[in-house]
Amino acid sequence: QSDVDSRLPIQAMEWAGSGRLVLCTALEYILLDVVTAKATPLFSLPAQSPPPSMIVRLSGTEARALLLMDQVGVVVDSSGVPCQEQLTLPERPLALTASGLFVLSAGQEGLSVFQWGDAACVQQLRYGAPGFPGTGEKLLAIPGPPGTGLVLAGHKKVWLLRPVSVREQAQALLQRGETHAALNLAAAARAPWAPLVAAESAFLLIHGCSFRDAFAAARRCLPADLQPREFFPLEPDHTAAWPPRPPARRRWGLAPALGPMFAIVDHLALPVGMDAAPLLALGRRCLADYLLWAREQPGVEDPDGVDTLIMHLLADLGASQEAAAFAAGG
Repeated sequence: QSDVDSRLPIQAMEWAGSGRLVLCTALEYILLDVVTAKATPLFSLPAQSPPPSMIVRLSGTEARALLLMDQVGVVVDSSGVPCQEQLTLPERPLALTASGLFVLSAGQEGLSVFQWGDAACVQQLRYGAPGFPGTGEKLLAIPGPPGTGLVLAGHKKVWLLRPVSVREQAQALLQRGETHAALNLAAAARAPWAPLVAAESAFLLIHGCSFRDAFAAARRCLPADLQPREFFPLEPDHTAAWPPRPPARRRWGLAPALGPMFAIVDHLALPVGMDAAPLLALGRRCLADYLLWAREQPGVEDPDGVDTLIMHLLADLGASQEAAAFAAGG
Protein backbone atom coordinates (compact mmCIF):
# COMPACT_ATOMS: atom_id res chain seq x y z
CA GLN A 1 0.00 0.00 0.00
CA SER A 2 1.25 3.49 -0.88
CA ASP A 3 -0.14 6.84 0.20
CA VAL A 4 -0.18 9.62 -2.38
CA ASP A 5 -0.23 13.16 -1.09
CA SER A 6 -2.65 14.73 -3.53
CA ARG A 7 -5.54 17.10 -2.98
CA LEU A 8 -7.50 15.52 -5.82
CA PRO A 9 -8.49 11.90 -6.52
CA ILE A 10 -6.51 9.76 -8.92
CA GLN A 11 -8.36 9.39 -12.23
CA ALA A 12 -5.89 7.45 -14.38
CA MET A 13 -2.67 5.48 -14.01
CA GLU A 14 -0.21 3.55 -16.17
CA TRP A 15 3.10 1.74 -15.80
CA ALA A 16 6.22 3.64 -16.85
CA GLY A 17 8.70 0.89 -16.11
CA SER A 18 9.31 -1.86 -13.60
CA GLY A 19 7.91 -0.74 -10.27
CA ARG A 20 7.06 2.77 -11.52
CA LEU A 21 3.51 4.08 -11.93
CA VAL A 22 2.42 7.41 -13.36
CA LEU A 23 -0.72 8.69 -11.67
CA CYS A 24 -3.00 11.33 -13.11
CA THR A 25 -5.24 13.70 -11.14
CA ALA A 26 -7.24 16.66 -12.42
CA LEU A 27 -4.26 18.99 -11.98
CA GLU A 28 -1.04 16.98 -12.00
CA TYR A 29 0.93 13.90 -12.93
CA ILE A 30 2.71 11.99 -10.15
CA LEU A 31 5.40 9.31 -10.42
CA LEU A 32 5.02 6.58 -7.80
CA ASP A 33 7.75 4.08 -6.95
CA VAL A 34 5.74 1.10 -5.73
CA VAL A 35 8.80 -0.44 -4.05
CA THR A 36 9.81 2.56 -1.93
CA ALA A 37 6.30 4.15 -1.89
CA LYS A 38 7.91 7.46 -2.86
CA ALA A 39 5.61 9.78 -4.83
CA THR A 40 7.21 12.52 -6.96
CA PRO A 41 5.15 15.27 -8.67
CA LEU A 42 6.02 15.47 -12.39
CA PHE A 43 3.84 18.20 -13.82
CA SER A 44 1.38 20.54 -12.12
CA LEU A 45 -0.96 22.89 -13.92
CA PRO A 46 -2.79 26.07 -12.88
CA ALA A 47 -6.41 25.51 -11.91
CA GLN A 48 -7.71 27.28 -15.04
CA SER A 49 -5.68 25.04 -17.39
CA PRO A 50 -7.20 22.08 -19.24
CA PRO A 51 -6.68 19.11 -16.91
CA PRO A 52 -4.32 16.21 -17.56
CA SER A 53 -6.46 13.60 -19.20
CA MET A 54 -4.56 10.60 -20.44
CA ILE A 55 -1.52 8.38 -19.93
CA VAL A 56 -0.33 5.99 -22.62
CA ARG A 57 2.14 3.15 -22.04
CA LEU A 58 4.58 3.09 -24.94
CA SER A 59 6.14 -0.04 -26.37
CA GLY A 60 9.88 -0.26 -26.94
CA THR A 61 13.10 -1.41 -25.38
CA GLU A 62 13.00 1.33 -22.75
CA ALA A 63 10.07 1.99 -20.47
CA ARG A 64 8.24 5.14 -21.57
CA ALA A 65 4.92 6.79 -21.00
CA LEU A 66 3.16 9.64 -22.78
CA LEU A 67 1.48 12.20 -20.56
CA LEU A 68 -1.24 14.23 -22.28
CA MET A 69 -2.10 17.80 -21.33
CA ASP A 70 -4.77 19.24 -23.62
CA GLN A 71 -3.14 19.00 -27.10
CA VAL A 72 0.45 18.46 -25.95
CA GLY A 73 1.96 15.04 -25.25
CA VAL A 74 5.12 14.73 -23.14
CA VAL A 75 7.08 11.46 -23.28
CA VAL A 76 8.84 10.51 -20.04
CA ASP A 77 11.16 7.66 -19.13
CA SER A 78 10.84 5.41 -16.10
CA SER A 79 12.28 8.19 -13.93
CA GLY A 80 9.65 10.65 -15.10
CA VAL A 81 12.16 12.71 -17.09
CA PRO A 82 11.10 13.99 -20.56
CA CYS A 83 13.12 11.94 -23.06
CA GLN A 84 12.20 13.28 -26.50
CA GLU A 85 10.49 16.09 -28.36
CA GLN A 86 6.92 16.69 -27.24
CA LEU A 87 4.00 15.87 -29.52
CA THR A 88 1.78 18.73 -30.65
CA LEU A 89 -1.62 17.31 -31.57
CA PRO A 90 -4.07 19.00 -33.96
CA GLU A 91 -6.92 18.45 -31.48
CA ARG A 92 -7.51 16.96 -28.07
CA PRO A 93 -7.48 13.20 -28.70
CA LEU A 94 -10.15 10.71 -27.80
CA ALA A 95 -7.52 7.97 -27.63
CA LEU A 96 -3.80 7.43 -28.19
CA THR A 97 -1.85 4.28 -28.85
CA ALA A 98 1.72 3.36 -29.81
CA SER A 99 2.73 0.97 -32.57
CA GLY A 100 6.38 0.33 -33.30
CA LEU A 101 8.05 3.63 -34.17
CA PHE A 102 4.79 5.56 -34.35
CA VAL A 103 1.98 6.85 -32.15
CA LEU A 104 -1.59 7.12 -33.41
CA SER A 105 -3.96 9.81 -32.15
CA ALA A 106 -7.71 9.62 -32.80
CA GLY A 107 -9.67 12.83 -32.38
CA GLN A 108 -13.17 14.00 -33.16
CA GLU A 109 -12.07 15.37 -36.56
CA GLY A 110 -9.55 12.77 -37.78
CA LEU A 111 -6.47 10.64 -37.19
CA SER A 112 -2.85 11.72 -36.82
CA VAL A 113 0.30 9.57 -36.95
CA PHE A 114 3.49 10.77 -35.27
CA GLN A 115 7.04 9.46 -35.43
CA TRP A 116 9.00 8.84 -32.27
CA GLY A 117 12.25 10.69 -31.71
CA ASP A 118 11.58 13.97 -33.50
CA ALA A 119 7.78 13.91 -32.90
CA ALA A 120 7.17 14.68 -36.59
CA CYS A 121 3.61 14.30 -37.83
CA VAL A 122 3.91 11.91 -40.79
CA GLN A 123 0.24 11.50 -41.67
CA GLN A 124 -3.16 13.06 -41.04
CA LEU A 125 -6.44 11.47 -42.13
CA ARG A 126 -9.68 13.41 -41.98
CA TYR A 127 -12.99 11.70 -41.44
CA GLY A 128 -15.63 11.71 -44.16
CA ALA A 129 -13.69 9.68 -46.75
CA PRO A 130 -15.09 6.30 -47.88
CA GLY A 131 -14.59 3.71 -45.18
CA PHE A 132 -14.13 6.32 -42.43
CA PRO A 133 -16.58 7.85 -39.96
CA GLY A 134 -18.73 10.65 -41.28
CA THR A 135 -17.74 14.29 -40.75
CA GLY A 136 -19.15 15.58 -37.48
CA GLU A 137 -20.19 12.14 -36.28
CA LYS A 138 -19.92 11.78 -32.52
CA LEU A 139 -17.24 9.18 -31.82
CA LEU A 140 -15.86 7.09 -29.01
CA ALA A 141 -12.31 5.72 -29.16
CA ILE A 142 -10.19 3.34 -27.12
CA PRO A 143 -6.79 1.71 -27.72
CA GLY A 144 -7.13 -1.76 -29.22
CA PRO A 145 -5.40 -4.88 -27.99
CA PRO A 146 -1.57 -4.62 -28.14
CA GLY A 147 -0.38 -4.20 -31.71
CA THR A 148 -3.86 -3.69 -33.18
CA GLY A 149 -4.11 0.11 -33.17
CA LEU A 150 -7.33 1.88 -32.18
CA VAL A 151 -11.04 1.11 -31.99
CA LEU A 152 -13.51 3.81 -33.06
CA ALA A 153 -17.26 3.62 -32.48
CA GLY A 154 -19.77 5.86 -34.25
CA HIS A 155 -23.56 5.92 -34.40
CA LYS A 156 -23.97 2.44 -35.87
CA LYS A 157 -20.49 1.21 -36.81
CA VAL A 158 -17.29 0.17 -35.11
CA TRP A 159 -13.89 0.51 -36.82
CA LEU A 160 -10.71 -1.33 -35.84
CA LEU A 161 -7.79 0.70 -37.16
CA ARG A 162 -4.75 -1.51 -37.67
CA PRO A 163 -1.22 -0.22 -38.24
CA VAL A 164 -0.16 -0.30 -41.89
CA SER A 165 3.31 0.77 -42.98
CA VAL A 166 3.57 4.12 -44.72
CA ARG A 167 5.18 2.36 -47.69
CA GLU A 168 2.16 0.07 -48.11
CA GLN A 169 -0.17 3.05 -47.84
CA ALA A 170 1.77 4.92 -50.53
CA GLN A 171 1.59 1.90 -52.84
CA ALA A 172 -2.16 1.59 -52.25
CA LEU A 173 -2.66 5.28 -53.02
CA LEU A 174 -0.73 4.94 -56.27
CA GLN A 175 -2.76 1.89 -57.26
CA ARG A 176 -5.91 3.99 -56.84
CA GLY A 177 -4.37 6.79 -58.89
CA GLU A 178 -4.12 9.15 -55.90
CA THR A 179 -0.67 10.39 -56.86
CA HIS A 180 -0.79 13.69 -54.98
CA ALA A 181 -1.76 11.97 -51.73
CA ALA A 182 1.03 9.42 -52.23
CA LEU A 183 3.60 12.15 -52.89
CA ASN A 184 2.53 14.12 -49.83
CA LEU A 185 2.61 11.01 -47.65
CA ALA A 186 6.12 10.04 -48.78
CA ALA A 187 7.39 13.58 -48.30
CA ALA A 188 5.88 13.89 -44.82
CA ALA A 189 7.39 10.54 -43.82
CA ARG A 190 10.79 11.59 -45.22
CA ALA A 191 11.02 8.05 -46.50
CA PRO A 192 14.11 6.80 -48.36
CA TRP A 193 11.75 5.38 -51.00
CA ALA A 194 10.12 8.77 -51.67
CA PRO A 195 11.87 9.02 -55.09
CA LEU A 196 10.18 5.73 -56.06
CA VAL A 197 6.81 7.30 -55.33
CA ALA A 198 7.79 10.35 -57.37
CA ALA A 199 8.93 8.26 -60.35
CA GLU A 200 5.82 6.05 -60.30
CA SER A 201 3.66 9.18 -59.99
CA ALA A 202 5.38 10.81 -62.96
CA PHE A 203 4.64 7.84 -65.23
CA LEU A 204 1.05 7.51 -63.99
CA LEU A 205 0.39 11.21 -64.49
CA ILE A 206 1.84 11.10 -68.01
CA HIS A 207 -0.64 8.37 -68.90
CA GLY A 208 -3.37 10.67 -67.62
CA CYS A 209 -1.92 13.56 -69.67
CA SER A 210 -1.35 15.60 -66.50
CA PHE A 211 1.97 16.73 -67.88
CA ARG A 212 2.70 19.65 -65.57
CA ASP A 213 2.18 17.51 -62.47
CA ALA A 214 4.03 14.59 -64.05
CA PHE A 215 7.25 16.43 -64.68
CA ALA A 216 6.99 18.29 -61.37
CA ALA A 217 7.01 14.84 -59.76
CA ALA A 218 9.97 13.83 -61.94
CA ARG A 219 11.94 16.80 -60.60
CA ARG A 220 11.72 15.26 -57.14
CA CYS A 221 14.14 12.60 -58.39
CA LEU A 222 17.83 12.87 -59.15
CA PRO A 223 19.28 10.82 -62.03
CA ALA A 224 20.31 8.09 -59.56
CA ASP A 225 16.59 7.43 -59.08
CA LEU A 226 15.15 8.45 -62.44
CA GLN A 227 17.25 8.94 -65.57
CA PRO A 228 16.06 11.47 -68.18
CA ARG A 229 16.60 8.76 -70.83
CA GLU A 230 13.64 6.88 -69.30
CA PHE A 231 11.41 9.43 -71.05
CA PHE A 232 12.92 8.71 -74.49
CA PRO A 233 10.01 6.37 -75.41
CA LEU A 234 7.75 9.45 -75.47
CA GLU A 235 9.54 10.63 -78.63
CA PRO A 236 10.91 7.47 -80.31
CA ASP A 237 11.49 9.13 -83.70
CA HIS A 238 14.09 11.41 -82.13
CA THR A 239 15.75 8.93 -79.76
CA ALA A 240 16.05 5.72 -81.81
CA ALA A 241 19.86 5.95 -81.69
CA TRP A 242 19.76 5.37 -77.92
CA PRO A 243 18.23 1.95 -77.23
CA PRO A 244 16.21 1.38 -74.06
CA ARG A 245 17.97 0.31 -70.90
CA PRO A 246 16.70 -0.82 -67.48
CA PRO A 247 15.49 1.97 -65.19
CA ALA A 248 17.95 3.70 -62.90
CA ARG A 249 16.33 2.07 -59.88
CA ARG A 250 14.07 -0.92 -59.53
CA ARG A 251 10.48 0.22 -59.15
CA TRP A 252 7.17 -1.13 -57.93
CA GLY A 253 5.81 -1.63 -61.45
CA LEU A 254 2.55 0.23 -60.80
CA ALA A 255 2.68 2.40 -63.92
CA PRO A 256 2.41 1.05 -67.49
CA ALA A 257 5.39 1.40 -69.79
CA LEU A 258 5.61 4.65 -71.71
CA GLY A 259 4.80 4.84 -75.40
CA PRO A 260 4.82 7.71 -77.89
CA MET A 261 3.39 10.88 -76.40
CA PHE A 262 1.10 11.48 -79.37
CA ALA A 263 -0.47 8.05 -78.85
CA ILE A 264 -1.01 8.72 -75.13
CA VAL A 265 -2.67 12.05 -75.94
CA ASP A 266 -4.82 10.57 -78.72
CA HIS A 267 -5.98 7.79 -76.39
CA LEU A 268 -7.31 10.42 -74.00
CA ALA A 269 -8.47 13.11 -76.43
CA LEU A 270 -10.06 11.31 -79.38
CA PRO A 271 -12.82 9.40 -77.53
CA VAL A 272 -14.20 12.68 -76.15
CA GLY A 273 -13.74 14.74 -79.30
CA MET A 274 -10.95 16.88 -77.80
CA ASP A 275 -8.42 18.65 -79.99
CA ALA A 276 -5.22 16.74 -79.24
CA ALA A 277 -2.79 19.33 -80.64
CA PRO A 278 -2.75 21.78 -77.68
CA LEU A 279 -2.41 18.96 -75.19
CA LEU A 280 0.43 17.40 -77.17
CA ALA A 281 2.19 20.77 -77.35
CA LEU A 282 1.81 21.16 -73.58
CA GLY A 283 3.28 17.72 -72.99
CA ARG A 284 6.28 18.45 -75.19
CA ARG A 285 6.84 21.80 -73.52
CA CYS A 286 6.79 20.21 -70.07
CA LEU A 287 9.13 17.44 -71.23
CA ALA A 288 11.55 19.97 -72.73
CA ASP A 289 11.58 22.03 -69.53
CA TYR A 290 12.20 18.94 -67.45
CA LEU A 291 15.08 17.81 -69.68
CA LEU A 292 16.64 21.28 -69.57
CA TRP A 293 16.63 21.00 -65.80
CA ALA A 294 17.69 17.36 -65.65
CA ARG A 295 20.72 17.72 -67.92
CA GLU A 296 22.30 19.99 -65.29
CA GLN A 297 22.04 17.33 -62.59
CA PRO A 298 25.00 15.03 -61.82
CA GLY A 299 25.08 11.50 -63.21
CA VAL A 300 22.94 11.94 -66.34
CA GLU A 301 23.27 9.01 -68.74
CA ASP A 302 23.12 9.38 -72.54
CA PRO A 303 23.62 13.17 -72.39
CA ASP A 304 23.90 13.39 -76.18
CA GLY A 305 20.49 11.78 -76.48
CA VAL A 306 19.04 14.20 -73.94
CA ASP A 307 20.43 17.21 -75.83
CA THR A 308 19.24 15.82 -79.17
CA LEU A 309 15.73 15.34 -77.82
CA ILE A 310 15.69 18.87 -76.38
CA MET A 311 16.61 20.33 -79.77
CA HIS A 312 13.88 18.35 -81.55
CA LEU A 313 11.26 19.29 -78.94
CA LEU A 314 12.10 22.98 -79.19
CA ALA A 315 11.96 22.75 -82.99
CA ASP A 316 8.56 20.98 -82.86
CA LEU A 317 7.29 23.71 -80.52
CA GLY A 318 8.47 26.45 -82.86
CA ALA A 319 10.83 27.82 -80.21
CA SER A 320 13.57 28.66 -82.70
CA GLN A 321 15.23 31.36 -80.62
CA GLU A 322 15.33 29.12 -77.57
CA ALA A 323 16.73 26.29 -79.68
CA ALA A 324 19.43 28.57 -81.07
CA ALA A 325 20.36 29.79 -77.58
CA PHE A 326 20.49 26.21 -76.31
CA ALA A 327 22.69 25.11 -79.22
CA ALA A 328 25.03 28.04 -78.67
CA GLY A 329 25.24 27.38 -74.96
CA GLY A 330 25.68 23.63 -75.39
